[in-house]
Amino acid sequence: MVRAVIIDAEKPKAIQKDPQMIIYYPQKSESLWGIAKKYDSQVSKIMKFNKCENHNIVDKKIIIFAAKREITACITASGITDIYYIHQKHHKNRELSKKALLNLIPIIDILDVNASDCEKALSLSMSDFEDALQVACAKRQKVDYIVTRNLKDFNNSPVNVISPDDFLILIDSKRKP
Repeated sequence: MVRAVIIDAEKPKAIQKDPQMIIYYPQKSESLWGIAKKYDSQVSKIMKFNKCENHNIVDKKIIIFAAKREITACITASGITDIYYIHQKHHKNRELSKKALLNLIPIIDILDVNASDCEKALSLSMSDFEDALQVACAKRQKVDYIVTRNLKDFNNSPVNVISPDDFLILIDSKRKP
């Protein structure tokens, strides 16, 4: 625990090659990779120290907005199985993966997938069926935005598609009076 910090502005000290600790507040749309590069560190070290499970800070911010009920976040049922698979593959611990999902499920709405969604997804001009199915479900549920890093595969989406970084900017703009 840090109890006090004394800053001597008259005697600035150069950053050591391996400082004991750097306190840094990330800017919007900044990635852990960019921060690691800036401070000559490694993403894995930053993730371990900050208990991050992925490389992008933005993801945690969006989940926090959903947990605080400032936004309604949703995912298709098949997305939940994808999250479990990826988490399980990374952590190799079923109980930990189950716990992660049990913590996530109360925060987000899980959209059901029906036959009509499948038919509509097949009729969309999209190259990836899974993405098209997400779009069909989102459209039926009147979702405002699909938030994804994979913008190129959603070019023909009838639902607005936005990157996580741009989504946070949008949220900030709507929160300010």
